[in-house]
Amino acid sequence: MKVLYEKQFKHTIYQSKKDTLHDLPQAQTMAVPALWTNGTTGLNLNGEGSLIGEFDGGNVLTNHQELGPRVANFDPAVPISDHSTYVAGVLASGGINTNAVGMSPRANVRAYSYNVAPVQMPLLAGTNHAQLSNHSYGLVAGWYGYASGPVYSNGVYIGYANYFPRWNGNVAVSKTTDYIFGSYTSDATNTDAIIYNANAYLPVFSAGNSRGSGALPNGQTNGAFAGFYCATYNGPYGQWVLPGDPNFPTPPPNGGTNGYITLASPATAKNNLVVGSITNIAGGYQSSNSVKLSSFSSVGPTSDGRIKPDVVAPGENILFPGTNSLTFYTNQSGTSFSSPAVTSALSLIVEQNSRQNGTNAQLLASTLRGLAIHTADAAGTNAGPNYQFGWGLFDAKNAVTHFIANTFSNGLPLIKEIRLFNGDYIQFPVTVTNGTPQLKVTICWTDPAGTSFPAVLNPTNLALVNDLDLRVISPNGTTTNYPWVLNPTNPAAAATRGDNFRDNVEQVVVPAPAAGTYLVQVNHKRTIVNAAGQTSAQSVSVLTSGIQVQSMPPVQIVNSFAFSTNHLFTLKWNTTPGVNYQVLQSGNLSSGGWQPASGLISATKTNTSIVLSQSTTGSQFFRIVATRP
Repeated sequence: MKVLYEKQFKHTIYQSKKDTLHDLPQAQTMAVPALWTNGTTGLNLNGEGSLIGEFDGGNVLTNHQELGPRVANFDPAVPISDHSTYVAGVLASGGINTNAVGMSPRANVRAYSYNVAPVQMPLLAGTNHAQLSNHSYGLVAGWYGYASGPVYSNGVYIGYANYFPRWNGNVAVSKTTDYIFGSYTSDATNTDAIIYNANAYLPVFSAGNSRGSGALPNGQTNGAFAGFYCATYNGPYGQWVLPGDPNFPTPPPNGGTNGYITLASPATAKNNLVVGSITNIAGGYQSSNSVKLSSFSSVGPTSDGRIKPDVVAPGENILFPGTNSLTFYTNQSGTSFSSPAVTSALSLIVEQNSRQNGTNAQLLASTLRGLAIHTADAAGTNAGPNYQFGWGLFDAKNAVTHFIANTFSNGLPLIKEIRLFNGDYIQFPVTVTNGTPQLKVTICWTDPAGTSFPAVLNPTNLALVNDLDLRVISPNGTTTNYPWVLNPTNPAAAATRGDNFRDNVEQVVVPAPAAGTYLVQVNHKRTIVNAAGQTSAQSVSVLTSGIQVQSMPPVQIVNSFAFSTNHLFTLKWNTTPGVNYQVLQSGNLSSGGWQPASGLISATKTNTSIVLSQSTTGSQFFRIVATRP
C-alpha cells in the first residue's frame, strides 16, 4: 500500500463572523490565561524568547498581522499552506484580534514542511536548542479522502465523477481493517529515536481525525457512497468496488462498532506527546464529566495496548489567521489545532524554567511530557486513564504552578530527574499529612526506539524496551500500591491496578491516604539498554503531589569514611534523589585548586556512597558539591 502523509483537519472552511468562535475559550479550557500578562498567577508568561518548531504541510503566511517577524519559514521549496498558517496561529498569534490570540503570543516559530522532519528535527533540537515542536499530520489510514471514480447506471458504465470515498487499507493484509491503525511503524520508531537521542526535545503530535466515517461525505457512516468506493490506492484510479462485490465487503467505519484503535503513526510512538480533541468548556474545567470528546478525534489503544492519546485539549471551532489576506481570519475544527495549543502552552513552562534556572538548564523531554500527564484534569466516567482521553485534559496552570512549587522548595520534592543504571533502583520517602485528598506519583521516561511491527493485524509485539516499575509502599509496609493499567482487549473498561508492562508512563494514585511516610520505589525488569542495545542507564522523571514539601538536607554531612585497602576508601553522605553530586579533591586547602574526584552522580536514594582511589602521597582533602540536574 502506498502510504502518504496528509494534513489532519476537518474539511469545512469558512470565515468566522461570530464572536463565540475564537481561541480564547480554547485557552480558558486549559487555564492558560492565568499565566499570561495580567493573569491571576502574576507570572506574565507569554512565550517571550521561546522557540517552537512547526512541521506541517507547507509554509506559513508569515506577514499576516498576527504573526509578523516572530514566525519564519525554513523550507523555501514549498508553497504557503492554509493549514500551516492556521497551526502557526494557535501556536503564536499575537492577539491583535483578541479572539484569535495564540497560547504563547510572544513565542518564535520556525516552520518546516513535514517532508523534512526526519532531518530537521534533530537539528532543531541540537543546533537551535528548541525543546518543543508541533506535528499536525500522520499516515493515511482507513477511510480517508476521496478519489475520482466510475459511475454506473443499471450496471452500465457511463463515465467518471469526483468525490468517491477512498479506503486506504492494504487488502493483502485485510479487506475490512487497516492494520496501520495502532501499529508501531517505522515512522513511529524514527520519531522515538530522534527524541531519545535529543533527550531534552519533545515533539507534540495530533491524534488524528479518523474516528468513525472520518473525511467521508455528511451522512455516510459505512464508507460507501452510492455503493462505490476506492478499495486500494493502486495507480491513478485505484481499484473500484461495486455494490455487493463478494470479494470486497464494505469495511466498517474507522474503529468499528466501538470506535477504538483509530490512531495512525507517528501518533503511535512512545516518546512523543499525543493530543486528542475535545469541545471547549465554557468557564473552564469543572469536573471530569465536563470534558466531551470531539466526534472525530482518534483514540487508542495502540496495537500493543499502550495509552494514547496522552492528553486532550480543545480543537473545535478555533479562530486563527487565514491566508485570504493579511487581516483575514477563519475557523476550523480538528486535532490539528488541539496539539499546537498544548505545544504552545508547554512553551510557557520552558519560559519559566529559563527565568529560574537559565537557558542552558533544559528540562528532559520526559519531564515536560510527565508534567502534562501528571497535572492533567480527570476526564471520563471512571478514575484513572482511558483510551479516549488518555490521562485527561491538559491544564497549563496546574503544570506551571507544579513546576514552580518544585523549584522553589530547594529540595526538588515534586519533580525529580534521575539517571537509573542497570541493576540499581530508586527509593525515597514522601510524607503525607492528615486530610490529603490523594497521593499521586508518576514516572515517565524516554525509551529507546523499539522494533517496528510487521504488516499484520493485531501483532503481539511490544514496543517498550526498558520496562521500569513504579510501586508506592504504605507507611506500615504491608501494602504495595500498583500503577494504573488498561485492558486493550476491553478498551472501554475502567482502569485497574497492576503491573504495567506496556507504557513508558506509570502512575500510582492513593486516594484518601493515611498520614505517614510512604516509600516510592522504581525498579526495572530485564537489562536497561541504550539505543545500540548496550547495557546502560535510563533517565526517568518522577513527579509527585499530595506530599509534604521538604527542603534538601545539607550535603556537608558525611555519614562514613572508611578505608578498604591502602589506596581505596569509601565515602558516604546524605543525598536527595533528583539532585546531582560531585566529589572534589585538593592537596592543599590554603591554595584551593579543587579537582574532580568523581563524575556527576545522580542520586537514586537518600544516601549515596562512592569508592575513591588515593594514588598520591601526603594529605588529600575532599568535599561534596550538589548541582541541580
